[in-house]
Amino acid sequence: MKIGLITIFHVPNNGALLQCYALSTYLKGLGHEVFLYDVPFFQSLEWVHNLKERIFSRKMLKFIRTYLPHYTSDLSTQADVYMVGSDQVWNPAIVMSQLGNYMLAFAPKGSKKVSYAASFGIDKLPDDINTDEVANLLKDFQYITVRETSGVLICENQLGVKVNHVLDPTFLLKDYSEIIGNESNRNESNNLVVYKLNYSYDWYLNAKSIAEQLGCKLKELNGRRLKKSGDLHGFNVKDKSVREWLTAIANAKYVITDSFHGCVFSIIFGKRFVIVPGIKSRSTRLTSLLADLDLSDRIVNDFSDWKQVLQTPIDYEKVNQKLDVLRERCYSHLDLMLKN
Repeated sequence: MKIGLITIFHVPNNGALLQCYALSTYLKGLGHEVFLYDVPFFQSLEWVHNLKERIFSRKMLKFIRTYLPHYTSDLSTQADVYMVGSDQVWNPAIVMSQLGNYMLAFAPKGSKKVSYAASFGIDKLPDDINTDEVANLLKDFQYITVRETSGVLICENQLGVKVNHVLDPTFLLKDYSEIIGNESNRNESNNLVVYKLNYSYDWYLNAKSIAEQLGCKLKELNGRRLKKSGDLHGFNVKDKSVREWLTAIANAKYVITDSFHGCVFSIIFGKRFVIVPGIKSRSTRLTSLLADLDLSDRIVNDFSDWKQVLQTPIDYEKVNQKLDVLRERCYSHLDLMLKN
């Protein structure tokens, strides 16, 4: 079938690019034709958004052109199935005025509408959202799956819509060698990899201290340019491409992050990791995933606990057994929603 997929992908964010890659790759592997609807939105002033895209555009566009399906901004382009994909596509604070489009309001009447792992990214819709309008849009779907347990509760309690809970699409794939190369050609480094979405000077100083205590080299994945002297001497790293970002996690000894997809790929690559939540109101995706895998103890708020948790082994045999069960459930949901 021809699947028109709308998701967040045309942004300088490695997690967004990778979730789009994973879902579209999996769907193409089933034999479907996939294309993307490119719907712009602005989290900040338009000129700020455009400046960020220009700064990151070379590496971002290279990944899009190499690994993602073709895309169109023409929402009248027809498909056999209209699918809204993952990431925070239903978070009003992120997609803003485009929320209706991300709920497939543009799809023709009577068309097949489905969602895979759509995320609100919050635990409750804000009061200024017209829940009746949102509910009517979602009741027009033939099949809905969401990424977090909080999303299930929003749909059932605020919108009166029954949905299913699935994994982020990055878990649909076990193999990322197309991007980072064959595992046999990679060696684990002695790096403590840190990736922080929400900047905190103290956070980085703590990570530097932990790296020294563990005898590791600190590798920072953010594109932020920091000062070249003082406590963060040499801590000046340019923006990483998707390949560089993913390879660094795959080869890390330890990972500290507040990023959902930083957490996801730490699990996929079997790393010891610590999650230090950033914005608590947007941490539902982290707490939901880690609870599903019995890894809630990897969430740490106090710096004094980081080292102990990093040094505590993770039984990845058990984690992967749970993941395999959850993956099969996801595959089944996708099979059901894509049936003619």
